[in-house]
Amino acid sequence: MTARLRTILCLTVLVLGTVQVVQAFTRSLIPYEINGRVLTSVYVSDSALQLHEINVNGRRYVVDNDAVADIEVGARLHKDRWSATLVVDGDEQIRLPVGVEAFQFGFLTLISLVAVTALTAASKRP
Repeated sequence: MTARLRTILCLTVLVLGTVQVVQAFTRSLIPYEINGRVLTSVYVSDSALQLHEINVNGRRYVVDNDAVADIEVGARLHKDRWSATLVVDGDEQIRLPVGVEAFQFGFLTLISLVAVTALTAASKRP
């Protein structure tokens, strides 16, 4: 196997894994600035877990946090960008942990990179 093909395989695994980690991380709501009223709050079915979608001032957020899913329609939310705390109606605070899923995808990406590297290196041997 050529070095170029090996590099392409490793980069492909890295990109796909990174996309999954980013998607799982955004479900924590940590990267977003939120300031407004909850218009809707619904459950969204997913193959692996129960996801929740909240609509704040017309912007939809998909979360995997049950505490966020329990927020009532009409509640006022405030959260600074990159903050791990969501303030509800000015007094209740909800901690926004990074989901276990983000760490799982990160670990699987690393394992996949090691496996691809080992398998492609093994194919070089006579």
